[in-house]
Amino acid sequence: MGKKDKKPAKVLRVRIGPNSQVLTLCEVNKDSKPLFVYDENFIGNITVRVVNFAGITPDNSPPIPTTDYFGKRKRLFSVQLQGRFRKDWNFNHVNFGGAFDHKVTLPRGANLAIKLAQMIDPALENHISDDQPSMTSPVLCQMNFVNVTKAKTPINQIPEIPWDKLKNTNRTSFVPGCLATTEPEAFGINPEVYLDKWVWGGSNELKEDTTLLFKDGENRPFDIDDLAARRKYFQKEENRIQNNFTTDKIYNLESKKKKKFINLNTFDISLGININIIKYLNDQPLKLVARTNENYPNKPIEFINIAFDLGKN
Repeated sequence: MGKKDKKPAKVLRVRIGPNSQVLTLCEVNKDSKPLFVYDENFIGNITVRVVNFAGITPDNSPPIPTTDYFGKRKRLFSVQLQGRFRKDWNFNHVNFGGAFDHKVTLPRGANLAIKLAQMIDPALENHISDDQPSMTSPVLCQMNFVNVTKAKTPINQIPEIPWDKLKNTNRTSFVPGCLATTEPEAFGINPEVYLDKWVWGGSNELKEDTTLLFKDGENRPFDIDDLAARRKYFQKEENRIQNNFTTDKIYNLESKKKKKFINLNTFDISLGININIIKYLNDQPLKLVARTNENYPNKPIEFINIAFDLGKN
């Protein structure tokens, strides 16, 4: 095999679930067919896009290297979700961001990068030196796009998952009450009944629309398509505590990263410093999580867990 045909020793693996115990392989860049997650706290569709993806797939089929979503845009990856909460949650209690299960080693220059990140997002919660490190922000500050729609089916009328029909496979991971699958239809599950029709994929992008984000009749503090104003407004805690994520809404959210931030195919980052972070992770995945934050007074709850790691090719 010539040098130009040589495959990388390690390639990207992406797993998704409602928590770290129930994860299944994601079909990266298959953005018209998201992965379905379900548990007692949250129901969602999730897709992950990665530029030049050459990693692991659920059935060992050739990876999908890209999607029309990227086009000529300078983006390296995108996480998009369509979800609903199974009870109301205060805006001030739910964060999204990076997390680890165990301590990480901070490289030289990390403090500078953290300070830069906090300048960009003053609401950032920095716990990167903790035993279970994380750097997360309130969802409505962190997400690049927020689009809210009305749920078609009341939360108390959604059908029960057919738990007795489920099987753990390379496309499905479950324990009773908790599910992640790329093939819900194989078990008679129609995600559209729980959520709404998934209409995104390829060049059809999510757009900012916060018309339904606030309570009916409430004065709007920013235009419905002004994402910069939305993020700035919710950086203040007093603005977050006034409203809730409610069970009758579907929250369509996207977090995307431009070039010169992180290349998930290699774990090279550029944020004030340029390094490869693999050796600093101490043999654990880099995770993106949606979960309760330090303002939530009770036991922590996780809604989404997306794990990125590099495995043998």
